Amino acid sequence: MTNNDLQDHLNHAVYGTPQLKPDEQRKYLGTFRERVDLVLTFGQLSTPEYLTALAQETKLHPEYILLVNAAIPNKILAKILKLAQDNHIQVTTTSNVSFGTQNDDSAVILAAKKQALNLEIIDVAKRYPLNNSSVTDTTQKSFWHRFFN
Repeated sequence: MTNNDLQDHLNHAVYGTPQLKPDEQRKYLGTFRERVDLVLTFGQLSTPEYLTALAQETKLHPEYILLVNAAIPNKILAKILKLAQDNHIQVTTTSNVSFGTQNDDSAVILAAKKQALNLEIIDVAKRYPLNNSSVTDTTQKSFWHRFFN
């Protein structure tokens, strides 16, 4: 064994096997960004329209895998597991402490198992924007009604 091989062996024993893009894997629940199809954050879990969007994507891609952060509330976890069971999609629950639980941290990810997708828009809010036009129209009508009624 050469000195470099010996040093590499010692480093692996002390620090573990080095990971490729560890920050990216923490953000995307253990997978790489190029494999991700759709991301739901903790803040988006309370919006039923985003769960419906996830259901649509799982119907389109039953060969993908659903990565779920184990810190999500049990009520929502039950919905996601039912959704996965109905669409025959594989689920992996991760409970790594390095995965965040803040509103902007990833809670559920739909990803390809092995191939790279390289999708530009993976955020559920950007791909499936909420329809808030009815709220805006109501506000504008009430404003104009004050002047003309």
